[in-house]
Amino acid sequence: GVPTGLDAVVRWARLHQRPRVDHTSGVAQDGAELLHSLHPLASFTEANLSGCTIPDNLKFEPRDSLHLWQSMAEVAKKSPAGHAVKAREGVLARLDPQAFFQSNHQFVQKPEAITYEQEVKGEFVHWMQQGWREEAVQVLVAHDNTRIRGAAAGGAQSSSDEEEEEEDDFFAKRSDDEEE
Repeated sequence: GVPTGLDAVVRWARLHQRPRVDHTSGVAQDGAELLHSLHPLASFTEANLSGCTIPDNLKFEPRDSLHLWQSMAEVAKKSPAGHAVKAREGVLARLDPQAFFQSNHQFVQKPEAITYEQEVKGEFVHWMQQGWREEAVQVLVAHDNTRIRGAAAGGAQSSSDEEEEEEDDFFAKRSDDEEE
């Protein structure tokens, strides 16, 4: 039941309030940021890059496939004339969703989305197999991958390793402080 005292009613009402959220924009009505979605390639590691593979269990949503295509097309567009990645613009044009999805359906069907995912992933794997590491890293960085950014700069130790060491030092200092 509903409580009767004024303080109890106010406390009860606050507990039962639901935040008003516009789920389509990713922003609460008060302007606060909601969850930031991560692209599956944000978890891509140096081992994945060196092995020139995308793990079979790394599944994409359709928007992830679209974002991968967009970032590859952008990197190819910015590549200098005569670069091998520039020559892949024709393949990337074929992967443009407007060109790829030619069905008469009002919506993209799940089998079509899976085929598109495989094609886009296949093109990215091709980039890695051809040794276009710098371009592949640019694509990964466009998807908020910070795990290989240090490797892109040619450093022996990745920036994420350095950050982890700093965090370890921070927590070691904190635990020493708490013991006192």
